[in-house]
Amino acid sequence: MQKPPKISILIPSRNEEHHLHHTLGSLDNLVFPRERMEVILGNDDSNDSTQEILEMYAKGKPWVKILHIKESSHKNGLIGKTRVLAELAKQATGDYFFFTDADILLHPNWINGMLAEFEAETSIGVVVGVTGFKDDRVWPAVQGIEWFMALTLFKIGSEMGFSSTGMGNNMAVSKKAYETIGGYETIGFNIVEDFHLYDQIIKAGFGFKHAFKPDVVAFTFPPAKYFEQRRRWIKGALENKPSGMATGMLQAFCIPLLIILGFINPILSFSMMGVLILNYASLILFFENRLGVKGYLKWLPAFTIYISVAWLLQFMYFIFKKKTVWKGREY
Repeated sequence: MQKPPKISILIPSRNEEHHLHHTLGSLDNLVFPRERMEVILGNDDSNDSTQEILEMYAKGKPWVKILHIKESSHKNGLIGKTRVLAELAKQATGDYFFFTDADILLHPNWINGMLAEFEAETSIGVVVGVTGFKDDRVWPAVQGIEWFMALTLFKIGSEMGFSSTGMGNNMAVSKKAYETIGGYETIGFNIVEDFHLYDQIIKAGFGFKHAFKPDVVAFTFPPAKYFEQRRRWIKGALENKPSGMATGMLQAFCIPLLIILGFINPILSFSMMGVLILNYASLILFFENRLGVKGYLKWLPAFTIYISVAWLLQFMYFIFKKKTVWKGREY
Protein backbone atom coordinates (compact mmCIF):
# COMPACT_ATOMS: atom_id res chain seq x y z
CA MET A 1 0.00 0.00 0.00
CA GLN A 2 1.34 3.43 -0.95
CA LYS A 3 2.29 5.66 1.96
CA PRO A 4 0.20 8.80 2.41
CA PRO A 5 2.03 12.08 1.73
CA LYS A 6 3.68 13.84 4.62
CA ILE A 7 1.78 16.88 5.81
CA SER A 8 2.72 19.85 7.98
CA ILE A 9 0.10 21.63 10.09
CA LEU A 10 1.05 25.26 10.77
CA ILE A 11 -0.71 27.09 13.60
CA PRO A 12 0.18 30.62 14.73
CA SER A 13 -1.12 31.68 18.13
CA ARG A 14 -1.12 35.00 19.91
CA ASN A 15 -2.79 35.28 23.33
CA GLU A 16 -5.12 32.34 22.71
CA GLU A 17 -5.30 30.87 26.22
CA HIS A 18 -9.12 30.83 26.19
CA HIS A 19 -9.59 28.73 23.04
CA LEU A 20 -6.27 27.01 22.45
CA HIS A 21 -7.21 23.82 24.30
CA HIS A 22 -10.10 23.26 21.87
CA THR A 23 -7.76 23.38 18.88
CA LEU A 24 -5.11 21.18 20.49
CA GLY A 25 -7.75 18.65 21.49
CA SER A 26 -9.04 18.46 17.93
CA LEU A 27 -5.46 17.89 16.69
CA ASP A 28 -5.32 14.79 18.89
CA ASN A 29 -8.48 13.50 17.23
CA LEU A 30 -7.18 13.80 13.65
CA VAL A 31 -7.32 10.50 11.77
CA PHE A 32 -3.91 10.39 10.10
CA PRO A 33 -0.68 8.46 10.74
CA ARG A 34 1.44 10.41 13.21
CA GLU A 35 4.63 9.32 11.44
CA ARG A 36 3.38 11.13 8.31
CA MET A 37 2.35 14.30 10.12
CA GLU A 38 4.09 17.18 11.85
CA VAL A 39 2.47 19.97 13.83
CA ILE A 40 4.39 23.25 14.06
CA LEU A 41 2.98 25.65 16.65
CA GLY A 42 4.04 29.27 16.62
CA ASN A 43 3.84 31.35 19.78
CA ASP A 44 3.57 34.89 18.46
CA ASP A 45 5.05 36.84 21.40
CA SER A 46 2.05 36.05 23.61
CA ASN A 47 1.79 37.66 27.03
CA ASP A 48 -0.80 35.29 28.50
CA SER A 49 -0.46 31.56 29.26
CA THR A 50 -0.30 30.50 25.57
CA GLN A 51 3.38 29.50 25.84
CA GLU A 52 2.78 27.26 28.84
CA ILE A 53 -0.24 25.60 27.19
CA LEU A 54 1.74 24.87 24.03
CA GLU A 55 4.72 23.47 25.90
CA MET A 56 2.51 21.22 28.01
CA TYR A 57 0.75 19.94 24.89
CA ALA A 58 4.01 19.15 23.07
CA LYS A 59 5.38 16.94 25.86
CA GLY A 60 5.68 13.32 24.71
CA LYS A 61 4.68 14.20 21.13
CA PRO A 62 7.72 13.97 18.84
CA TRP A 63 5.62 15.11 15.88
CA VAL A 64 4.92 18.49 17.55
CA LYS A 65 7.36 21.40 17.39
CA ILE A 66 7.02 24.84 19.00
CA LEU A 67 8.58 28.07 17.75
CA HIS A 68 8.64 31.11 20.03
CA ILE A 69 8.75 34.16 17.77
CA LYS A 70 9.47 37.58 19.20
CA GLU A 71 7.87 40.80 17.99
CA SER A 72 11.31 42.19 17.14
CA SER A 73 12.10 39.40 14.66
CA HIS A 74 11.00 41.32 11.56
CA LYS A 75 12.42 39.94 8.33
CA ASN A 76 11.88 41.14 4.79
CA GLY A 77 9.30 43.63 6.03
CA LEU A 78 7.06 40.90 7.43
CA ILE A 79 5.05 41.73 10.54
CA GLY A 80 2.31 40.14 12.60
CA LYS A 81 0.80 36.83 11.55
CA THR A 82 2.54 36.89 8.16
CA ARG A 83 5.92 36.94 9.91
CA VAL A 84 4.98 33.96 12.08
CA LEU A 85 3.64 31.91 9.16
CA ALA A 86 6.82 32.54 7.19
CA GLU A 87 8.88 31.18 10.09
CA LEU A 88 6.63 28.13 10.52
CA ALA A 89 6.76 27.35 6.79
CA LYS A 90 10.57 27.49 6.84
CA GLN A 91 10.53 24.63 9.35
CA ALA A 92 7.91 22.57 7.50
CA THR A 93 9.05 19.36 5.79
CA GLY A 94 5.69 18.11 4.53
CA ASP A 95 4.51 17.70 0.95
CA TYR A 96 1.50 19.83 1.87
CA PHE A 97 1.18 22.74 4.31
CA PHE A 98 -2.10 22.84 6.26
CA PHE A 99 -3.00 26.20 7.77
CA THR A 100 -5.37 26.71 10.67
CA ASP A 101 -5.76 29.02 13.68
CA ALA A 102 -5.52 28.53 17.43
CA ASP A 103 -9.26 28.96 17.98
CA ILE A 104 -10.50 26.26 15.59
CA LEU A 105 -12.22 22.90 16.08
CA LEU A 106 -11.12 20.59 13.27
CA HIS A 107 -13.03 17.61 11.89
CA PRO A 108 -11.24 14.30 12.64
CA ASN A 109 -11.03 13.56 8.90
CA TRP A 110 -9.88 17.07 7.96
CA ILE A 111 -6.51 16.04 6.56
CA ASN A 112 -7.87 13.24 4.38
CA GLY A 113 -10.75 15.41 3.20
CA MET A 114 -8.42 18.16 2.04
CA LEU A 115 -5.86 15.77 0.53
CA ALA A 116 -8.58 14.17 -1.58
CA GLU A 117 -9.01 17.49 -3.41
CA PHE A 118 -5.31 17.62 -4.29
CA GLU A 119 -5.32 14.00 -5.42
CA ALA A 120 -8.32 14.56 -7.71
CA GLU A 121 -6.31 16.97 -9.90
CA THR A 122 -2.52 17.12 -10.00
CA SER A 123 -2.53 20.82 -10.96
CA ILE A 124 -4.15 21.93 -7.69
CA GLY A 125 -1.94 24.21 -5.61
CA VAL A 126 -4.38 25.42 -2.96
CA VAL A 127 -7.49 23.97 -1.32
CA VAL A 128 -9.84 26.01 0.86
CA GLY A 129 -12.06 24.34 3.44
CA VAL A 130 -15.21 25.55 5.20
CA THR A 131 -15.31 27.33 8.55
CA GLY A 132 -18.36 28.42 10.51
CA PHE A 133 -19.80 28.92 13.97
CA LYS A 134 -21.97 26.64 16.06
CA ASP A 135 -25.70 27.37 16.10
CA ASP A 136 -26.28 27.15 19.86
CA ARG A 137 -26.85 30.88 20.48
CA VAL A 138 -28.10 33.71 18.31
CA TRP A 139 -24.80 35.63 18.00
CA PRO A 140 -22.64 32.71 16.78
CA ALA A 141 -25.58 31.31 14.80
CA VAL A 142 -26.13 34.40 12.64
CA GLN A 143 -22.39 34.72 12.02
CA GLY A 144 -22.33 31.03 11.18
CA ILE A 145 -25.03 31.54 8.56
CA GLU A 146 -23.10 34.49 7.14
CA TRP A 147 -19.87 32.47 6.83
CA PHE A 148 -21.50 29.31 5.51
CA MET A 149 -23.56 31.31 3.03
CA ALA A 150 -20.51 33.23 1.74
CA LEU A 151 -18.53 30.01 1.37
CA THR A 152 -21.44 28.43 -0.48
CA LEU A 153 -21.32 31.25 -3.02
CA PHE A 154 -17.52 31.00 -3.22
CA LYS A 155 -17.88 27.28 -3.92
CA ILE A 156 -20.39 27.90 -6.70
CA GLY A 157 -18.12 30.58 -8.16
CA SER A 158 -15.08 28.30 -8.01
CA GLU A 159 -16.92 25.63 -10.00
CA MET A 160 -17.32 28.25 -12.73
CA GLY A 161 -13.61 29.11 -12.60
CA PHE A 162 -13.84 32.25 -10.44
CA SER A 163 -11.39 32.63 -7.56
CA SER A 164 -12.54 34.35 -4.38
CA THR A 165 -10.56 34.17 -1.15
CA GLY A 166 -8.41 31.99 1.03
CA MET A 167 -9.22 30.94 4.59
CA GLY A 168 -6.26 31.19 6.91
CA ASN A 169 -8.03 29.03 9.48
CA ASN A 170 -8.85 26.21 7.04
CA MET A 171 -6.60 26.01 3.98
CA ALA A 172 -3.90 23.78 2.52
CA VAL A 173 -1.28 24.44 -0.14
CA SER A 174 1.15 22.11 -1.82
CA LYS A 175 4.81 22.56 -0.93
CA LYS A 176 5.50 22.85 -4.66
CA ALA A 177 3.09 25.78 -5.00
CA TYR A 178 4.42 27.51 -1.88
CA GLU A 179 8.03 27.23 -3.01
CA THR A 180 7.21 28.26 -6.59
CA ILE A 181 5.93 31.64 -5.43
CA GLY A 182 8.78 31.96 -2.94
CA GLY A 183 6.56 31.77 0.13
CA TYR A 184 5.62 34.66 2.38
CA GLU A 185 9.19 35.97 2.40
CA THR A 186 8.91 36.66 -1.32
CA ILE A 187 5.29 37.73 -1.71
CA GLY A 188 5.60 40.02 1.32
CA PHE A 189 3.31 41.30 4.03
CA ASN A 190 -0.42 41.66 3.54
CA ILE A 191 -3.03 42.42 6.18
CA VAL A 192 -5.11 39.52 4.78
CA GLU A 193 -2.25 37.07 4.42
CA ASP A 194 -4.48 34.09 3.61
CA PHE A 195 -6.04 35.77 0.57
CA HIS A 196 -2.61 36.97 -0.58
CA LEU A 197 -1.13 33.47 -0.49
CA TYR A 198 -4.17 31.96 -2.23
CA ASP A 199 -4.15 34.68 -4.88
CA GLN A 200 -0.42 34.44 -5.62
CA ILE A 201 -0.59 30.65 -6.02
CA ILE A 202 -3.43 30.97 -8.53
CA LYS A 203 -1.59 33.74 -10.42
CA ALA A 204 1.42 31.41 -10.64
CA GLY A 205 -0.70 29.03 -12.72
CA PHE A 206 -1.79 26.48 -10.11
CA GLY A 207 -5.35 25.21 -9.86
CA PHE A 208 -7.55 25.83 -6.83
CA LYS A 209 -10.40 24.04 -5.12
CA HIS A 210 -13.01 25.10 -2.61
CA ALA A 211 -13.82 21.88 -0.81
CA PHE A 212 -17.44 21.63 0.29
CA LYS A 213 -18.16 18.49 2.30
CA PRO A 214 -18.67 17.56 5.96
CA ASP A 215 -15.13 16.41 6.71
CA VAL A 216 -13.55 19.77 5.84
CA VAL A 217 -15.92 21.77 8.05
CA ALA A 218 -14.24 23.47 11.01
CA PHE A 219 -15.80 25.62 13.72
CA THR A 220 -14.49 28.75 15.36
CA PHE A 221 -15.61 31.17 18.07
CA PRO A 222 -17.06 34.68 17.72
CA PRO A 223 -14.22 37.21 17.96
CA ALA A 224 -14.01 39.24 21.14
CA LYS A 225 -13.53 42.37 19.02
CA TYR A 226 -15.95 41.91 16.15
CA PHE A 227 -15.59 45.34 14.52
CA GLU A 228 -11.79 45.28 14.66
CA GLN A 229 -11.79 41.97 12.81
CA ARG A 230 -14.25 43.25 10.22
CA ARG A 231 -12.26 46.46 9.70
CA ARG A 232 -9.18 44.39 8.94
CA TRP A 233 -11.14 42.33 6.39
CA ILE A 234 -12.63 45.40 4.70
CA LYS A 235 -9.21 47.07 4.54
CA GLY A 236 -7.73 43.89 3.06
CA ALA A 237 -10.51 43.56 0.50
CA LEU A 238 -10.22 47.18 -0.62
CA GLU A 239 -6.45 46.86 -0.99
CA ASN A 240 -6.53 43.52 -2.81
CA LYS A 241 -9.91 42.87 -4.40
CA PRO A 242 -12.26 45.88 -4.19
CA SER A 243 -14.94 44.13 -6.26
CA GLY A 244 -15.41 41.77 -3.33
CA MET A 245 -17.00 44.60 -1.37
CA ALA A 246 -19.94 44.87 -3.78
CA THR A 247 -21.91 42.15 -1.99
CA GLY A 248 -21.22 43.78 1.36
CA MET A 249 -22.50 47.12 0.11
CA LEU A 250 -25.66 45.47 -1.15
CA GLN A 251 -26.19 43.80 2.22
CA ALA A 252 -25.58 47.03 4.10
CA PHE A 253 -28.20 49.06 2.25
CA CYS A 254 -30.67 46.34 1.30
CA ILE A 255 -33.03 46.61 4.30
CA PRO A 256 -32.88 50.45 4.54
CA LEU A 257 -33.71 50.73 0.83
CA LEU A 258 -36.57 48.25 1.15
CA ILE A 259 -37.98 50.25 4.07
CA ILE A 260 -37.82 53.46 2.02
CA LEU A 261 -39.42 51.65 -0.92
CA GLY A 262 -42.20 50.51 1.44
CA PHE A 263 -43.40 54.09 1.78
CA ILE A 264 -43.54 54.43 -2.00
CA ASN A 265 -44.77 51.01 -3.08
CA PRO A 266 -45.53 48.67 -0.14
CA ILE A 267 -46.50 45.73 -2.34
CA LEU A 268 -43.24 45.83 -4.30
CA SER A 269 -41.24 46.27 -1.10
CA PHE A 270 -42.85 43.27 0.61
CA SER A 271 -42.49 41.20 -2.55
CA MET A 272 -38.79 41.96 -2.80
CA MET A 273 -38.34 41.21 0.90
CA GLY A 274 -40.08 37.89 0.39
CA VAL A 275 -37.75 37.00 -2.49
CA LEU A 276 -34.73 37.98 -0.40
CA ILE A 277 -35.81 35.82 2.55
CA LEU A 278 -36.60 32.92 0.20
CA ASN A 279 -33.09 33.17 -1.26
CA TYR A 280 -31.58 33.18 2.22
CA ALA A 281 -33.65 30.14 3.20
CA SER A 282 -32.64 28.27 0.04
CA LEU A 283 -28.95 28.90 0.67
CA ILE A 284 -29.25 27.80 4.30
CA LEU A 285 -31.00 24.57 3.32
CA PHE A 286 -28.36 23.97 0.64
CA PHE A 287 -25.36 24.29 2.93
CA GLU A 288 -27.08 22.42 5.77
CA ASN A 289 -27.67 19.49 3.43
CA ARG A 290 -24.26 19.52 1.72
CA LEU A 291 -22.15 20.14 4.83
CA GLY A 292 -24.12 18.07 7.30
CA VAL A 293 -24.71 21.01 9.66
CA LYS A 294 -28.19 21.47 11.09
CA GLY A 295 -30.20 23.96 13.09
CA TYR A 296 -29.43 27.20 11.26
CA LEU A 297 -32.74 27.69 9.46
CA LYS A 298 -34.52 28.56 12.71
CA TRP A 299 -32.29 31.64 13.00
CA LEU A 300 -33.39 33.02 9.60
CA PRO A 301 -35.45 35.97 11.00
CA ALA A 302 -32.54 37.07 13.21
CA PHE A 303 -30.09 36.63 10.35
CA THR A 304 -32.20 38.78 7.99
CA ILE A 305 -31.91 41.67 10.43
CA TYR A 306 -28.29 40.96 11.39
CA ILE A 307 -26.80 40.84 7.91
CA SER A 308 -27.94 44.31 6.90
CA VAL A 309 -27.40 46.05 10.25
CA ALA A 310 -23.99 44.42 10.78
CA TRP A 311 -22.66 45.37 7.36
CA LEU A 312 -23.93 48.94 7.65
CA LEU A 313 -22.23 49.31 11.05
CA GLN A 314 -19.05 47.69 9.72
CA PHE A 315 -18.75 50.25 6.95
CA MET A 316 -19.44 53.09 9.39
CA TYR A 317 -16.79 51.73 11.76
CA PHE A 318 -14.32 51.45 8.88
CA ILE A 319 -14.94 55.04 7.80
CA PHE A 320 -14.75 56.64 11.25
CA LYS A 321 -12.14 54.40 12.90
CA LYS A 322 -8.85 55.54 11.39
CA LYS A 323 -6.59 52.77 12.73
CA THR A 324 -6.69 49.05 12.01
CA VAL A 325 -5.85 47.12 15.17
CA TRP A 326 -5.83 43.33 15.47
CA LYS A 327 -4.43 41.14 18.24
CA GLY A 328 -3.07 44.25 19.92
CA ARG A 329 -1.12 45.41 16.88
CA GLU A 330 -1.71 48.40 14.66
CA TYR A 331 -1.58 47.95 10.87
